[in-house]
Amino acid sequence: MGRVFTPIEANRTLPLVRSIVADILACGRELRSRAHEESSHGEVREIRDRLRDLIAELNRIGCEYKDWGFEHGLVDFPGVIDGKSVLFCWRSDEPEISHYHGELDGYLGRQSIPAGLLTPEINASEPAGPNAQPGSCNTAECTAHEPSPQDASPQNGSTAKNSGGVSSGSGGAISSEDRIPKA
Repeated sequence: MGRVFTPIEANRTLPLVRSIVADILACGRELRSRAHEESSHGEVREIRDRLRDLIAELNRIGCEYKDWGFEHGLVDFPGVIDGKSVLFCWRSDEPEISHYHGELDGYLGRQSIPAGLLTPEINASEPAGPNAQPGSCNTAECTAHEPSPQDASPQNGSTAKNSGGVSSGSGGAISSEDRIPKA
């Protein structure tokens, strides 16, 4: 099994996920429109390859794109509630992740995430979730572990946390710089 998110961790990825999903929806609409007009196979292949790259980008974050009709931008994030594997479910028109469903239930089985799981813990002495490190902060407001300007310098190879809450650098995470289309 890949990454497991808490609802808070999943919500922190939304700025980046939202951007990727917007691009997926645009590519999907373009692909559908090209299917109804005379287009070169090369143009269609280019769009399909871009779409594949965008979906792979979501997979690297740890979530999965689910809307193959390219209408709602559905994304699932693996998680656990009450010891059971669930999928935190987000639609591109929703401001945050607030629903989940069982692994086999799908979108129609969505339920509200318990409010207690959507609020950062106050006690910073315990990790916030299964991916948290001991001694890490449990609140979104915590900046104690943000890199200093010296840490973000190119000499040491580290980069600052981006606005999506996904760190970049050697950890294999996706950064907003990865969103720049390649020529």
